[in-house]
Amino acid sequence: MQKLKLITRDVVSFLRSNSNICMHFGLFRIPGHTTIVRFVAKIKKQIDLVLDIRQALSVAVDSTGFELETKSYYYRTTWNSDKRQKAK
Repeated sequence: MQKLKLITRDVVSFLRSNSNICMHFGLFRIPGHTTIVRFVAKIKKQIDLVLDIRQALSVAVDSTGFELETKSYYYRTTWNSDKRQKAK
């Protein structure tokens, strides 16, 4: 679905038009739209468990203005500006 950029209803149409893919996946019948929706929801939960992906329960936002980079804002903008380097 993601590689072909299809929604679940388009997947059903795609499978109907490509019998070789159905044989490759071993599908004797083409699944309905809701079956694909349920499968995607179920597989996402399994992938999250396998990869140990967790959602944050709370989020902290820092608005102090401090930056995590080693260079200061002044050094990156003023000190290394083109005008200063051309003056040398």
